[in-house]
Amino acid sequence: MKKRKNRPILLISNSSWYLFHYRNLLIKTLKKTNYVVTLSPYDNFTQFLEENSINFLWYISQNAIEINPFEFSRSLIRMIFFIKVIKPKLLHSHTLKANLATAITAYIFNIPNVLSFTGFGRLSTSPFSGIFLKFILKIILFLSTHKLSRNSLITYSKGRGSFIFQNKHDLDFYYKHIDKKKSYKCNLIYGSGIPEIYLKRDTPSTYGWDTDHEKCSNNIETVNIIFCGRLLISKGIRLFLELAKSNNDYNNYIFGSINSKSKDYIKSKEIEEANNIFNNIQFLGNMENPLLTINFNKPILVVPSLYGEGLSRSIIEAMSLEIPVICSENATSRIFDEKMLYIAKGNTIKDYSNCIESIYKDYTNKNLQKKLLYSKEKSFKLFKEEEIVKQTINIYKNLLDN
Repeated sequence: MKKRKNRPILLISNSSWYLFHYRNLLIKTLKKTNYVVTLSPYDNFTQFLEENSINFLWYISQNAIEINPFEFSRSLIRMIFFIKVIKPKLLHSHTLKANLATAITAYIFNIPNVLSFTGFGRLSTSPFSGIFLKFILKIILFLSTHKLSRNSLITYSKGRGSFIFQNKHDLDFYYKHIDKKKSYKCNLIYGSGIPEIYLKRDTPSTYGWDTDHEKCSNNIETVNIIFCGRLLISKGIRLFLELAKSNNDYNNYIFGSINSKSKDYIKSKEIEEANNIFNNIQFLGNMENPLLTINFNKPILVVPSLYGEGLSRSIIEAMSLEIPVICSENATSRIFDEKMLYIAKGNTIKDYSNCIESIYKDYTNKNLQKKLLYSKEKSFKLFKEEEIVKQTINIYKNLLDN
């Protein structure tokens, strides 16, 4: 422990955006008692990471489905070089490819490590990619339970690390297909939590959903539909656009950014055309805490994701603000149920239109506000960012105390 005392904790991800957006409080909390180093690619959020950590620029592809051996080897060699120079006392990695590179590096240097699986993404949604996912996870488990030693290339080392899963669905998948004997330490921590700014809002608005419907226009036309997240086809942005185009009576707002390097991102041309041609569609770009910026009544968050979600933070943020949520079955991550939100029965425009009608029916029957209050209480109880940070740091302490 004495040798480790002044060595840094290193956080790793495939984007600076991810570390800033989901691990900002963790980094700030660690900074009070530790040296903190971050390892991530350069993007618009790198400068913010540099305010609270020593940031080293490191590139790894964000495409989870394909692994280019040459590209991955180059990223791995750079990581090994950084780890040898930085000499961290603990590694905490996020996302599948970064986790694989971290597992290999931690195996080589015998460093305590935490690997966060932030949802298995598109890999969990088809048989072929599922085989690839299982193969990678088995490699990661082997590397995490062994270490290099002077006398042997392979030595069992069970207590060197820990895995974090964001939902029980992914954890059950892991135990069923990868580690049936449950031989390795795994933790269930619900995402990254709701930022404090949502919990400490002085005068929470109900956005008109608490207003007596009889005093308003008895017409569903007044609702405002929101998409909030990365503009990935697998996260349902194209389905959202089709829903918006199908009914001119709804206003539709899109928050998010486009990455031209990823095949799964919708083309900027599609967004621009929809924004210019349809008066009821507004593309508002990437904003920090977008749900806190809206100034219109009767918003509804729609999350039509087919992606293997870890835990959708936009859902819990909306719940904390008493904004009704409609999502796909996949986006529930087996955490949310119909007591908390509205679940589309399928992946068609009709399925989501039916959910909008259900919201308005509950509104007119005065049942909606009860549901929104219940969801808000659940979000505060289960998803506080401060509690998520405490749970994560406790995992660090247990590893470093061994």
